[in-house]
Amino acid sequence: MQKRSWLLGISCFVLIGALCLCMALPTHAADRSDEVSALQQQLDAIKQELSNLEDSVDAAQEKKDALEQQSALISDQITLLLDDIDSTRAAVAEAQQKVDEKEQEINETDALFQERLRAMQVTHTSGVLSTLLAVDSFDQLLTVSTTLSRISAADSTLLEQLSQQKTELETEQKNLSDQLASLEEQQNTLKSKQNELSASIQAQDATITKAEADKLAAQSEYEQVYAAYREAVEETNNWMATHFDTDTPYTGDGIFLCPIQEGYYTISSGFGNRPDPFGGGSWEFHNGYDFAGGNGALMGRPIHAAESGVVTNVEYRTTGYGLKVVIDHGGGLTTLYGHCSKIYVTVGQYVTRGDVIAAVGSSGNSTGAHLHFSVFLNGVAQDPGNYLG
Repeated sequence: MQKRSWLLGISCFVLIGALCLCMALPTHAADRSDEVSALQQQLDAIKQELSNLEDSVDAAQEKKDALEQQSALISDQITLLLDDIDSTRAAVAEAQQKVDEKEQEINETDALFQERLRAMQVTHTSGVLSTLLAVDSFDQLLTVSTTLSRISAADSTLLEQLSQQKTELETEQKNLSDQLASLEEQQNTLKSKQNELSASIQAQDATITKAEADKLAAQSEYEQVYAAYREAVEETNNWMATHFDTDTPYTGDGIFLCPIQEGYYTISSGFGNRPDPFGGGSWEFHNGYDFAGGNGALMGRPIHAAESGVVTNVEYRTTGYGLKVVIDHGGGLTTLYGHCSKIYVTVGQYVTRGDVIAAVGSSGNSTGAHLHFSVFLNGVAQDPGNYLG
């Protein structure tokens, strides 16, 4: 803009000078017409340069507008991918639960079959035992037709059921592997889109330095992460405030078992106000204890139920507390276990004090492997230290 004003000033000065020169010329000085023509050419050149500069500004603005639109579209794509990842993780968790249930069914059926074998041994059923003892593996037992022909019809049905259940289990495991591969592919796509967004932000305005653009991108990323984290935490707090059992009396002594029993740990964040964990400079209220170990030493360690009760919530998500478990102990007392890597219980299951319910992880909005543990009384967060002795 300063250059344009300078050029306009020059052009006006030249034009005024040219007019004054024409007025000062004597009528007989026709030989100076070349100078007037040269001045006019200079004036035309300046006008053209001004026009080119205006075109450049418009082009730069159009490019900036296009980059801003691209940035907005990429942000929308990232949002959609985050939803897809949440859905896929939920599907993976559901498939894993089905696989676990199928394994339990097979183990129970296999135990029944072993009982039948022992019964056959007692009754000395027509040499069946000698045939069964001649095979080397369960798979061989399923495929040896001579064996199938010598056992009772009921035993044949039992073996076919085992074979079918085994096939179903293998199919479930294959589907689970495919879903995990799809999740990893979506995560890679998300990473690529984030890089595109950062590059677009840097290119929006030529006057912004790379450091300033990086700062803006980092601030934008921080605000998105922290907003998602706070939204998820508030969502959980609201749920806890309305889901507790006061009809069933609490029968414990009020002193809970520490949920971490194996491995060295520290309380990395206590109950009360603290700086937000992502380094944004703001403060937040932390409604529990964070159990952590140096260099992720607690990753995968078992998490124990602090008190007996009924599992009322099992959640798999990418924000907030990530994989979490909620147990209702009666009398309005509930406990929450967040950021798990694995969950071993289901909603409606009764757990006894000390039972292993999950494994330590870093799911959701987490800066490292740790367990977030909260205690609620009638929906209001309490200092866990009052219950852990």
